[in-house]
Amino acid sequence: MDSPGDADSADMVAASAPVERYDLDPDVAPASSVLPTDSPPGVSGELPTPGTQLFSCVEDFYGYLMLRGQHPLTEEHYDMARHGFNISSPTPLPSLSKVRRSIAPLVQPWLLTTSHFEADLPDGDGPVQVQFVAPSTHVRRDMMFADTYEKFLAAEKRPQSGREPEFVDSPFYQDRSAALLSDKLVSRFSLGDADVDVGDVIDVVLLAPHPAQRVKVQKAYFCSHAAGVAPGDGVHAGDFVVICEGVNDTGASGWVVGRHWPSDELPALCWFPEDGAAVQAVRQLRVVLRGHAGQGGAGSADRPRRDISGMKDGVPFIIVSLCFNTDDFQSRVGKRASLGGVYMSYLSWRFQDRRNSHACRVIAVAPARVDSDLVLEAVTADLVEGATSGWLCRRPDGAAVPVFADVAMFVGEYLQVTKSSKMMGYGAKSPCPLCSYRAPGIGGCRYGLDGSSADVGMARTSRRTRHICRAVGEACRSLSD
Repeated sequence: MDSPGDADSADMVAASAPVERYDLDPDVAPASSVLPTDSPPGVSGELPTPGTQLFSCVEDFYGYLMLRGQHPLTEEHYDMARHGFNISSPTPLPSLSKVRRSIAPLVQPWLLTTSHFEADLPDGDGPVQVQFVAPSTHVRRDMMFADTYEKFLAAEKRPQSGREPEFVDSPFYQDRSAALLSDKLVSRFSLGDADVDVGDVIDVVLLAPHPAQRVKVQKAYFCSHAAGVAPGDGVHAGDFVVICEGVNDTGASGWVVGRHWPSDELPALCWFPEDGAAVQAVRQLRVVLRGHAGQGGAGSADRPRRDISGMKDGVPFIIVSLCFNTDDFQSRVGKRASLGGVYMSYLSWRFQDRRNSHACRVIAVAPARVDSDLVLEAVTADLVEGATSGWLCRRPDGAAVPVFADVAMFVGEYLQVTKSSKMMGYGAKSPCPLCSYRAPGIGGCRYGLDGSSADVGMARTSRRTRHICRAVGEACRSLSD
């Protein structure tokens, strides 16, 4: 915070003491690729004229870095350091007001290109402009410099023997569909009261008088749209199918089917004999012997390793895995107004390269009373471009390289995740904000409130859901024809 008389005292000292000036070299100008002069609409202005003097003295330079650098001081700590420095220095450190109102605006045009959008304030107040740095801008800047460029590829260049595990080695990166259980093939599942792995030997207990079948689980998957949704007791799109092989003489081959849409005529769990005999309802599944075929994820062994870089149509490319984090915070001592910070980090970097604040990229700081989630919506189009067509970047040697964005996750503390997802908090009695489901014994329903399902479009759509919708759509079109 500015102390009483802060700016006045600084001006008085500056006026009475000689100031040693450090002029910029007029022949040195920033690279035009960092801040293009032909900025599109919504992007901040033009480059300053080469030779523009930003800092009148070295004290202004260090004062700015102490407040706006990679490891900035709080305003309270800066105030203490400034008063201590000014005791013995003929040229004082600048006041907070001078840094905020005079020095920072001069430096702003030399920083990364910013975009902006208009956000309405609550209570009908006028709109406010929110500035942000697009994720592609950060990536393009980091690709240009050798130190940061090498960090994008460092995890891939590790020696094969004795390497420490990194995020790029995890199932979540290597085979995300399987890790999120949205893949067609699954390695571990629960049916009834049984937790089953592919490779286990199980007893399929049928309703009396049919005998139990002892079988070995060979494969498990969700049916695609090709199965359709026609009436009958067959297999339909979205059904969960477990392929089983008979064990010795104690069981016949067939498959267990978990219905996506069970009914009185279609039991939720059925046994389909391979010989074409009548479909039977399943009463229970019991695991008899644990196998090992399912360890590590079904289908994973058939997929090549997902690397960070590769070649497509003879053109090299790089994949950058991104993590976003938002958090509201109180920015000024003694003021209750909070700001919303939106940050980005590179998960594809090695842990040792991304564990400090230097690896954090600031997307935006939303002004007071502006929802920081609006920034996430503003950068969505940029992320879609990076995930589909890619961002064209420049390597340190000047060569062009396409970079594809892998938007991996959103991270936040309990309160922030509850706010951003519009979901109830960790102490809620009911699990879903999009319906009226409630736990037994809980009277009434707190769902259906304003905004409770505003972000339902952001919910993850699994491959199974897409196939079911496609099958239903094809059935509806055939009926209309």
